[in-house]
Amino acid sequence: MMGLAKIAPDGWAYYAKEVAAGVEDYFVGHGEEAGRWVGRGADDLGLFGEVDSEGLSRLFGQGCHPVTADSLGRPFGLDKAAVAGYALSFSPPKSVSVLWALAPAEIADQVRQGHDAAVAAALEFLQDHAGFCRRGHGGTVQEATGGYLSALFVHRTSRAGDPQLHSHVLVANKVHAVSGRRWLTVDGRELYEVQKAAGLLYKAALQAELTARLGVAWDDVDDNGGAEIIGVPEGLIGEFSKRRVQVEAAAARLAGEREAALGRSLTGDERAAVYQLAAYQPRSAKRKNGAETTDELKARWRSKAAAAGLPTERWLGQVLDRRSATKVELALARFAIHNEAGILDGFLGDLTPDTPLAEAQAALLARVEADTGIRYEATWTSTEPSWWSAELRPQGEPPVAWTDK
Repeated sequence: MMGLAKIAPDGWAYYAKEVAAGVEDYFVGHGEEAGRWVGRGADDLGLFGEVDSEGLSRLFGQGCHPVTADSLGRPFGLDKAAVAGYALSFSPPKSVSVLWALAPAEIADQVRQGHDAAVAAALEFLQDHAGFCRRGHGGTVQEATGGYLSALFVHRTSRAGDPQLHSHVLVANKVHAVSGRRWLTVDGRELYEVQKAAGLLYKAALQAELTARLGVAWDDVDDNGGAEIIGVPEGLIGEFSKRRVQVEAAAARLAGEREAALGRSLTGDERAAVYQLAAYQPRSAKRKNGAETTDELKARWRSKAAAAGLPTERWLGQVLDRRSATKVELALARFAIHNEAGILDGFLGDLTPDTPLAEAQAALLARVEADTGIRYEATWTSTEPSWWSAELRPQGEPPVAWTDK
């Protein structure tokens, strides 16, 4: 799923205070890996590497450059209604986190890389489709920007101490307009408009990545694009889902209150909004997992799984390699996600809708070869003007059929 919430300047001051004081390890915390700057806007400013609490406080609390403290357009000021940024979160289905937490290191690394790739694809999509600003009287003119100035954090646990691999992306409400290069605010309406699409893209990319990397299979996809990995025991999913139970209980209470106030049942969209509100309500501080290394956390989780009668060796073989996956499938899966998201720019070079077919085919083949390190021969066929198929013959691997438009 992809969560989305606004960050107020005084709200960020709370986060900065908590982080600086070491009260909880939610963003720049002990035990979690360091955050890093991401987004095209960060690239334009030359921001890279680790994020610290001082830089976050400058950016989200004051609207200034995280390093130099130079002003990035109009400061946020003391207006409590001001929006300093947007907090995005990307969280995989619980079975993915359970597999990451309990599997051997080489498998867990593939799960993490698949999650990271899916988050990156979603962020590219958001910058292309929700990276706009507005200018002019009353914000009547929408304009493209240089992309997000944001910080990404990958965390290991839920607040209840269960395994929950997830990423937070804090997007500053500061974007560079392409005309005049002024620092303006994000057109938040577009961000909310494509929130569900970005979440669906993240889940589709995650499924494609993990299927290609580990050969996992998935149960039926729900209405929100989510699916659990087949073979991960439901008993473990329930055992490690204490935070979800808490959120669902809070959501049920909020939904009941809202329905009583309205005198009617909530719509699907209203119920989804209530669930998200429950997830972002003030929560108890994270358990003191910060002192534990990832290896220590995983050892504790494995012991818990064994105590529940579900040690990893009992079920792992039923999860992996349920279907054969090759290097070329991984490359093509990545291409498919980028193609569906409309973010081929940069992925296959400078392609446009007017690019000749032969040039586009050559670009795809070159990308597959770059991703896999193997050269391929391709036989192309087409049954319709907008659809083409390829049979790729990689050295040392069987042919792989591919169809796209």
